[in-house]
Amino acid sequence: MNRFDSPVLISVKPHFSQLIADGKKTVELRKKIPTNLIGRMVYIYSTRPDAKIIGFFEVKTVEYLPIEDLWLRVRAVACMNENDFFSYYSKKTTGYAIFFQEFVSLKKPISLCTLRKRKPGFIPPQNYHYINPDELLKGEFP
Repeated sequence: MNRFDSPVLISVKPHFSQLIADGKKTVELRKKIPTNLIGRMVYIYSTRPDAKIIGFFEVKTVEYLPIEDLWLRVRAVACMNENDFFSYYSKKTTGYAIFFQEFVSLKKPISLCTLRKRKPGFIPPQNYHYINPDELLKGEFP
C-alpha cells in the first residue's frame, strides 16, 4: 500500500463528527487535502473530548472552488452557518469540499489510548495522515 492509495485519517471536531455519523453532514470541508482522494477511504478521528476513531466513508467526489462558490455549493449539506464557514476559510481564496454518501460507524470506536498502544507515538492528525487500517484498527470493522 502506498500513499497514493492508502486510507487517510482526518481529525474532526466532535460536533461535526456526530453530524457525519448521524448522516446529516455529507461533506467535509478542508483547506488542504491529499492528492488522488476520490475513491479512498477516509477515517474520522473525533477530537477531544471524544479522542477516538469513530468510522469511515469513501470519497465520492472532491470539489475545489473559490470560497464564495464553495459556500453556495455546500451550504445545504455542511451543517455549518455562514459566519462559521467564512471564519474557517478566512485568509483563503479557495477551499475543498469532500463529498461522500455513506458513513460507516465502527461497532467499537478506537480510543486514543488504544491507538497509542497499537502504534507507539501515535499523534492525531492536524490535517490528515496516511494510515494502514490493519495496524490501527486490528480488524475492528462494523
